[in-house]
Amino acid sequence: LIGIIWYTVARYCTRLFSRQSSFPSGFYGESIIFGWLERTNQRSVVWASRCLKTKLKYNSQVLDIGFGAGLSFDTMIRLLGESFESHCHENKGVEKAEYKVYGIENSEQMIRYCTEKYASEIENKVLVLEKGDALSMSYPNESFDVITVSNFIHLVKDKNAALKEWVWIILPKPFSLHKKN
Repeated sequence: LIGIIWYTVARYCTRLFSRQSSFPSGFYGESIIFGWLERTNQRSVVWASRCLKTKLKYNSQVLDIGFGAGLSFDTMIRLLGESFESHCHENKGVEKAEYKVYGIENSEQMIRYCTEKYASEIENKVLVLEKGDALSMSYPNESFDVITVSNFIHLVKDKNAALKEWVWIILPKPFSLHKKN
C-alpha cells in the first residue's frame, strides 16, 4: 500500500513539475519559475552575456524568445547601455538610445511579471515585451542582431520549424551559443 501511494505521489509531482515548467500558473508555477529555474539559469545567462559582449553594439536590436522571468534583460540592457555610452562619448551629440531589447513570450503571467519588474525600461523604450508564438513571429527578415533563447527550446514541439523561423529574422548574421551544463 505504501508503495502504491508513493508511486502515485511521485507520478503526480512529476506531471505537475513538467506541466508547470512548460506553462507556469498559480502558486506552483511561480515557485518553479521564480525559485528553481531562476537560480539555476543565472550562471548560464552570465556566461552567455560575456560571450555576447563582443557582438553587442551601441545600436543592436536583441530578441529574447521565451523570456520567462526576464533573466537576460538586466544583463543585455546593461551591456547595450555601456556600449551606447561609449559610442556617445566618442561621437558628441548623440542623445537618444538606438538599442532595443525585445522579448516574446506566450505566458500572460510572465509578461505581467516582467512588465512590472521592468516598468522603467519599458517607459524609456529600451525594452519591448510582446505576447506571441515563437513559431509564428511577425518580425520582418533581418530584424535582429542577436537572438537569445534560454531554457525554452526543449518546450518547442517542432524544433526545426522554430530554428528556421528564427534564422530568417537574424540573417545574414547568424550567431549561436550553446552551453552544455
